[in-house]
Amino acid sequence: MLTLVFLSYDAIYSVYTYTPTKEGGLGLSVDIIGLILSFAQLVYICLVPLLLPRLIARCGTSTALNVVLLVWPILAISFPTARWLAETARGPMWMVIGLQQVLRDIGAFSWP
Repeated sequence: MLTLVFLSYDAIYSVYTYTPTKEGGLGLSVDIIGLILSFAQLVYICLVPLLLPRLIARCGTSTALNVVLLVWPILAISFPTARWLAETARGPMWMVIGLQQVLRDIGAFSWP
């Protein structure tokens, strides 16, 4: 189930960010989406060796996995928030997009 969630997120996110706001997306260009996803991968590369070992040492493997899995429902809630901000306040929308990418990276710690 985790693999389904993880791969579904990656597939849906590009379509969601590209779709015009009138049709339920964020209305971003392909270039911007590429930059967002590239930034997310760079953050992931930095977070894994810095954060994951500390989390496991502090909480243990099982508890760390449960903590990391809690990120996914929070991430799901951020989608309607970003969508609403895309129409009302573009500046704060970028903060939510940044948060989504960091949360996605933390959620990726649960990837087998």
